Amino acid sequence: MTIPIVRYNGRYYIDYHPGTHDWDDDEGHGPDETVDSFPTDEKGYREWLGEMRAEYAARQAYFDRYVFPIPSQRHEFLHPPSPFPRVDRLPSDATYIVNLDSEVFTVDYGAHFKLGNIPRTANVSLLAAVNSADLENPVYSGACDASHIASPALELPEPVHEIGYASRTVDPKIEVGDVRTRLLMRVLAEVNHTFDFVIRQFGREWAAHSFQVRELSFARLWIASGKAKFLSLPEGLCHPRTCMRDTYGVCAHINPERELPDNGYFDREWAGSSAPLLEFGTMFHLPGELPGVSPQESMYWFDGVLISLVLVVDGAAVTEAVGWGLQQGRSNFQLIAMSLFEVILAEVSTSADPNSQKHPFVSASHPLKLAFPSEEEVTEEWAGQSYLFTSNEGRQQAKRSKSQFSPGFGALITFLEVAAQRRCAAKSNGILPPEVYCKILDHVDYGTWVTCSTVSPAFRSYCLRMYRLNDRWTIPFDPDPWFLGCREGLFYYVEPKDTHTGLSHATVEKDYFWMCHPLPELNWMPIIGAEPRALMVNVLLDDGEVADSDQGDEGNNMNESDGWDESDEGDESDKSEEGDEMDKRGEMDEGARGS
Repeated sequence: MTIPIVRYNGRYYIDYHPGTHDWDDDEGHGPDETVDSFPTDEKGYREWLGEMRAEYAARQAYFDRYVFPIPSQRHEFLHPPSPFPRVDRLPSDATYIVNLDSEVFTVDYGAHFKLGNIPRTANVSLLAAVNSADLENPVYSGACDASHIASPALELPEPVHEIGYASRTVDPKIEVGDVRTRLLMRVLAEVNHTFDFVIRQFGREWAAHSFQVRELSFARLWIASGKAKFLSLPEGLCHPRTCMRDTYGVCAHINPERELPDNGYFDREWAGSSAPLLEFGTMFHLPGELPGVSPQESMYWFDGVLISLVLVVDGAAVTEAVGWGLQQGRSNFQLIAMSLFEVILAEVSTSADPNSQKHPFVSASHPLKLAFPSEEEVTEEWAGQSYLFTSNEGRQQAKRSKSQFSPGFGALITFLEVAAQRRCAAKSNGILPPEVYCKILDHVDYGTWVTCSTVSPAFRSYCLRMYRLNDRWTIPFDPDPWFLGCREGLFYYVEPKDTHTGLSHATVEKDYFWMCHPLPELNWMPIIGAEPRALMVNVLLDDGEVADSDQGDEGNNMNESDGWDESDEGDESDKSEEGDEMDKRGEMDEGARGS
C-alpha cells in the first residue's frame, strides 16, 4: 500500500482515507503510476506545475476560510493539511511526496529526484524501496544517474567559528540535582521523541523563520524556562499518541462521543479553567489571529533573553544577534542562538573606557546538541550528497532520548533559570520565617505560585522546592533520585503529590505500544504560550503507579513480571557513557553566568 503526500506552501496534504484503501491493491495509486502522469517535456511540465500549484492554492484558501478558523464545525478530514505531517502514523509500505515548493519527488523519505527529471527507464518504487530511510540504508551509488538526483534540504552557509567581538568560549553550567530540572529535561526529551520522525525527515527543509522552526523552538524555550502548565485529560480516554484512529479511521477503545476534539480547539469541557486551548502545531486559530503561539519573527526577546533562530549555529549567528541586541539599546544581556539541532548560549557584557567607548565582550558556549539531523558522513564517491543518507546514530539516540537526558537541554534549563533569578523584582526575604512561607505556598493556586516565584530569589527557592504542574498536582524536591532499569534506557521515577488529598503516588514513566489503550489517571500534557495558548497533545507524561514489589532491593530495577529486562548490560554502558559526558561539562564562569 502506498500513500501520496503533496507539499505546498509549507503544508503537507496527505491523501489517505481509512477504509477506502485496499492493502493489496495499489493500482493507479503507486509512485510509478504517478510518475507516468507527469509530463516529460519542459513546456508541459511547467504548465502542469502551474496547474498543481493553483489547485493547492485553492485548497489552502478553502481550509483557511472554512476549516481552520475557530469555532468551526467538526470537519470531515482525517488529516487536515499540516506543517507537521504525522507520516509515522500511516499504515504504508511505501510513501511518496510531491514537493511543489522545491520541485522534488521523494520516495520512502530516502530517495529524492528532480520533479521535472524523474528517471523513466527504471521502476521508481523498486529504485528506492529497499534503500529507504525507513530501513536506514543509503541509496546505492549506482542506482541512477546523478542528474536525476535532487535535495529538498536548504543549502547551508559555511560555518563561521569566529565571533565578531572580543570573546571567549566557556563551558555551560548543567545542574540536574533538583526535581524541577530533571522533570523539564524529561518533558523536552518527550518533545524530541514525539517530533523525532518529522524533524529527521523534514527538518533540513525548514527555514529559520518557518512556522515549524518558530513553533518547536518556542515550545522548547517555554518548557525549559519552567513556564509550562500541565493539563490532565480524563482518565480512560484513548492514548492520543497510540490511538489507531489516525491509521484506521476508528478508535478501538472508546465511545466516539468521548473522542478528543478534531477541530484544533479545547473548550472548558476538556481544558477546564485552562480553556481555551489550541492544538499545538496545527493551523487552527482563533478568528482574526495568525496560527501558532510563537512570535512571528526569527529574532525576539524572551523574558529578557535574546533569542535568534538560525539554520547554522556558529560564530556568525552569535555576531549578528549581539549586534541586534546592542541596536536595541541593551548593553548587558544573555542570548540564545538556536536551530532545530543545536544551540549556543552566550552572555554579552559591555564596559566603557574613559573616552566612553563601549566594548562588548561575549562569553559563549560551544554548540550543544538538541536533536539529530538525518545526514551523516558519506563515502568520497558521494561526498556533497549527504541528503541520500540517514543517520543510524540519530535514530538510536532518539529512541533513548525519551528517558535519558540531553546535556544541551540541561544547559538550556540552567541558563534560563539564571535569567529568571536576575529578573526577580525584590531582594528581601520577607519578615516571616522561610518555613512559614513554604507552608503557605504549598496551598496557593497555580497562578499565585507562579507570581510568587518572581518576587525574590529567596521566594523563588521556596516555590521550586515543590514544583507545581497545575492547580492540583505538585512534585516535591527529591535530593536522591533513582531510576528503573529497562531495555531502552532509564525510566524516570517520581512521586507527585495530590494537593487536594495530600496523598503522594509512587509513579514511573511507562512505555507505550502501537495500539489503542486507555490513559492512566496520572497523565500530563504541557500548555505552551500566553495568549493564545496551545496544548501539546502528543507530548504526554503518562506515569503509572508502582507497587512496592516493583522497586526492588536497590530501587533501580523493575520486577521481572512487569516485562523489563533486569540484566541489560547495554543499558548500563549507555548510562555510564551519558554520565561521563555530563561529568565532563564544566561550570560556566561566574562572571559569564552572573550568579
